[in-house]
Amino acid sequence: MKVLRAQRRAVAAMVSILALAGVAGCSSTGTSDNPLVRKASWFSYLNGDDLRTACRAGAPDQFRLVFNGRYDDQVRVYELGTAQSDGQLKEKVLTSYIVNQGFTLDSLQERLSGVDIMVPMSATEQKALWETLAHSGAFDTARAGTRLNSDELWWTVSGCHQGQVFFQVWPLNEATAYPPFFASIAALDRSGLPFPSAAKPPVTTLDSPRDRTKSGQFQMEVGDGGFIR
Repeated sequence: MKVLRAQRRAVAAMVSILALAGVAGCSSTGTSDNPLVRKASWFSYLNGDDLRTACRAGAPDQFRLVFNGRYDDQVRVYELGTAQSDGQLKEKVLTSYIVNQGFTLDSLQERLSGVDIMVPMSATEQKALWETLAHSGAFDTARAGTRLNSDELWWTVSGCHQGQVFFQVWPLNEATAYPPFFASIAALDRSGLPFPSAAKPPVTTLDSPRDRTKSGQFQMEVGDGGFIR
């Protein structure tokens, strides 16, 4: 009976997710725990459309830094200064389902909504993080024509600084180094999840996140100060 009730709760949760997704638009209003809503607004979310809307003279500084560790494997989001972060560094980690973990309702929920971690930061630490972002070129103009594939490694940042919108991308491969801000972010990261190697993972014959024969991959291209729609 307990198993049956648990299964019914899981089905009810999925129905709620589908219902919410049906009424959701494609514009991001921030981090969503609903996986279908999140996917429908992913481009808008990476583009920082909600942060851009709020950015004006006198607006608080805020950023959204996203690491795409091959989309099907892991995604990490770091926010500072946003309403969701409330003066702390908010980390959201989205990972693929790990086969060896086995199926539980908890593991299903974790895969769907991700794991949220709040990292306390002093004013001095926040200032230092902003400075390392600036040193990494976050406020420079992103190079138009840059293409980011979902099955590759890259960072993006969007936000508002001194009343001005900013947007930048950092593609990663075996020939490039992690951007300067990486050491600071890695030191603040509390997920315990290793960052992936830039070397391409081997294709396996298992139905796993590393099976690159599947469809569903996507590509984004940088235009004038943001992603091309």
